[in-house]
This record gives sequence, C-alpha cells and structure tokens, in this order.
Amino acid sequence: MWRQIKLLSSVQLLNVFGINEARYSRDVKKKRRLILMAGLYAFVILLMGFYIGGLAYGFVAIGAGNIIPLYLALVNTMVILFFTIYWAGPVVFNLKTYDNTIVLPVSPTAIVISRLLTVYLFNTGLSLLVLVPGVIVSGIYLKPGLVFYLTMVLGAFILPLIPMTIAMILGALIYGLSSRMKHKNVAIILFSFIVVFAFFLLPFLIPQGEGVTEQDIIKMISGAITQAGSMYPPALWFAQGVVEANWGSLLIFVGGSLIFFGVIALLIGWKFKAICTALGSHAAKRNYVMETQIRRSVLGALYRRELRRYFASSIYVINTSIGYLLSVLMAGGITFIGMEVILNEVPLPPGMELSFIPLIMAMLGAISPTTANAISIEGKHWWITQTLPVEAESVYLSKLLVNLTIALPCYALSTILLIIGLKPTGLQLLCFIFLPLVYHFFTAVLGLVINIKMPMFHWESETTVVKQSKSTIFTMLLGFASGIIPILAIQKVPVQWHSLFLLGLTAVVALLTVILYQWTRRIRLNQIG
Repeated sequence: MWRQIKLLSSVQLLNVFGINEARYSRDVKKKRRLILMAGLYAFVILLMGFYIGGLAYGFVAIGAGNIIPLYLALVNTMVILFFTIYWAGPVVFNLKTYDNTIVLPVSPTAIVISRLLTVYLFNTGLSLLVLVPGVIVSGIYLKPGLVFYLTMVLGAFILPLIPMTIAMILGALIYGLSSRMKHKNVAIILFSFIVVFAFFLLPFLIPQGEGVTEQDIIKMISGAITQAGSMYPPALWFAQGVVEANWGSLLIFVGGSLIFFGVIALLIGWKFKAICTALGSHAAKRNYVMETQIRRSVLGALYRRELRRYFASSIYVINTSIGYLLSVLMAGGITFIGMEVILNEVPLPPGMELSFIPLIMAMLGAISPTTANAISIEGKHWWITQTLPVEAESVYLSKLLVNLTIALPCYALSTILLIIGLKPTGLQLLCFIFLPLVYHFFTAVLGLVINIKMPMFHWESETTVVKQSKSTIFTMLLGFASGIIPILAIQKVPVQWHSLFLLGLTAVVALLTVILYQWTRRIRLNQIG
C-alpha cells in the first residue's frame, strides 16, 4: 500500500505545480514558462525570507533573541492556516476526484492517506520557508548550541500538524457550506475582508508619539507575541523546548501534535466517503417559476455571465478585490485619520508625499486584476465559450468590464477622499485623477494578455487557479513592478518636475494599454489552450 500512497501523493504534488506537463511536454514555451515560474517563486521566497529574518534581527538588536523561536512558531502557524484553509477542503474532500481515483487498482485507504500526506508535505515546505531565515539569524548573532538546531529541525516537521488539521476542518466546513447556502459567498467574503482590514488597521491602533522609537515598536511586538503564545500553547511549548531545553514541554508539544493529528486523521479515514458525500451535496430550490424573458445584446449577455461567474467564487472575489479595497482604506485613513498618522506607518520621503500617493494608489489597483484568472477560471467549460457564435473581442470585453466594475467604484471613492483630504491643485490634481485611472485599464488588459499566454484549464480547485497559477503570480509581480519602478525613478527627478513626470507616465501607460488591447483583440478563441 505504501507504493500506492507514494505514487498518488507524487502525482498530486506534481499536478499542483505543473511540473509533469512542463517536463514531458514537447512545447518549448511550456518549458520556458516553468523556468520563469521557478524564478518568480524564488523571488517570492526571498522576499518572505528577508521579511521574517529582518524582524528576527530586530529582536536580536533589542536583546530579545530568546523570543525568536516563539515568533517563528506563531508565524509558521498563521502562514499554514492562511494558505491551507481554502485549499485543504477541496483537495482532501473532493468527491469527484475520489470517484475518478477509486476505479484505479488502489485501496481507499491509500487515497485518503495520500491526500493527507500531500497537504502535510506542502505545509512542511511552508514551515521550512518560515523557520530557515530565523534559524540563520539566530545562528549568526546568538551562536546557539546543537540542541537549538535539532529542536528547530524537529519543529519544521511537527509544527504544521495542528494548524493544518484545524485548516482542514475549517476548510471542510467552508466547502460544505458553499454547497448549501444560497448566499454563502457573502458571509465568507465579509469575514475574510474583516480579518484583512483588522490586520492592516492594527498598526494604527498602536499609540503614536514623538518619543516612540523603532525599538519601542519591536518591544511592543515582542510583548504581543508573548501574549499570543500564551493563547496558543503548542507554540509556547515548542519555544520552551528550544530556548530552555525543557524536554517536558517539548515532549508535550510533539506528543500532543501527533495525537491531535492522528485522531482527526483516523476519523477522516473512517468516515471519508460519508464526509465527501455530505460536503458535496447541494441544496436545490423547489419554487422555480418561469418569469419574463429579457433579451440582451451579445456583450450584455456575456458580461452578465462573467459577473455571475465572478461572484460565484468567494476565493476569486477576495483575492482580486483586496487591492482596490485597500486603496479605499488608505484614502479614508489619509482623509479621516490624518496624513501624519499614516506616514508613521508608511514613511515617504519628506516633501514628496503628494507625488508618491498617486503612484501608491495606482500600484494597489495593479496587483490583482480579475482578468488574470478570467479565462483560466472557466476550466473544462472553456470549450463552450470557444464554440459560441460571438466575436472573440466581445468575450474579452466582457471580462475586462467585470474588472472595471469592481475597480472603478473603488477608484472613484478613493480619489474623492484624497481630493477632499489633501486638496491637490493644478497638475497635481490631474495626476490624482488620471494616473490611477489609466493604471486600472492597463492592469486589466495586462492581466488578460498574461492569462491568454498562460491559461490553466486543468485544475481541481478554484483556489489553485486563483492563488497558485502562473498567470496570477506573473500578473501580480508585473503589477507590483509597474508601480515600484516609477516610485524609485521619481526620486531622481527634481520636485518641481514631479507632476510632469507623472503625467508623462500616464501617457506612456495609456499608449501601452492601447497597444496591448489591439494585440489582444486579434487573438482567436481557438488559439487559447
């Protein structure tokens, strides 16, 4: 049976990252995309490592190096919960893929174990990404003994067990509710946005003052981490085992994690088919009544269809609207809280605030356009779109319109708030109005272009295509680069020329948008895929 488990797990992991398709395909473009994606993943990993390692160094600098293991354990837990909660449910409890696999000469137990093992291996990789930067910083500046390294290695494999188990349970509940509730996405979306906004608003709730230094902030974070550790005992037990060589706490941590995971895994294996069936069932309304039929234009019908598809996926809505909503949140903070308070958390070069803000607002709207997944999200139904008696341009326009439907109201609200709060005049006012607007059109078209070049139709979970597809990551990084490069460049420009620089950038981006759109409208639907 172990051979079956190993084979099934390896196939699932290879499918998640698209390695088999790129490895054995004769398409040179696919192989190039794999190399490109490997580079992008490496870039993201480096950013994550610098962030975690930087805060760990902050603890060392204030003499709180002993809190690093607890800090790493808590970050590890949060990262695994975040990345697993929407992914584990559909992966582990997907009845359709179970039915497709059970016809193979493999045992049901092997299928269940392989799915749990796939989730565990993925989370162990995340665990290592979190722990390694902290271990390196500790090794360089604290010179810990051998016990530290051994317990950290042990932690890399044990820390994921409890959060991944909790994430599987919550993911199963979300997966089940999404099959039954008519308006289930509303609750999921609102809850997710509340959590995200609370995370971004938290720094502004910390008391500010002229006497508050970076060390004071690090100390406050240190105190918050200690308090959080008391609320999550496994992280505290792990930290006590690492820092104090408390073997009793370490034994409780390892034993408790294994027992908790083992019990839940046994329950899942025992009632796996029943759980999958229950979670995959759907509630149907019995009061269907034929109403007056409405005739719409081709573009109107396609747009309505795209809009319905967009709001049918909570994970799609959450991931693609967060940038727009954050721009409104930032504009509201500047207007109602005050520019000085915001600059305490987002420091900008003195005297250049009004030049930077249009670029920041443009970048927030550039990192997550809906069009980056608009084609891939159709999955196996893409052939239906390809056979429709409509022009390809109408299909592309409908997808662009959905993006603008989400982006433009947020743009309008944030722009009005900024104009009220900062009162820009003359050329600065034109920059505030037109630069973010042009960026919204640009990134909508850019996302569509990238998704046309990098479609992903063979997926089992919407989370995979929305969060992990090549098109998503590549669009996000290009959107980020399109904002950060001008931010770096404008610092070399004299202040009196900033407005002309931004208006020139607006014109260049507008021209590039037109060029990309003209290229897109010539692509036939049967050329995609």
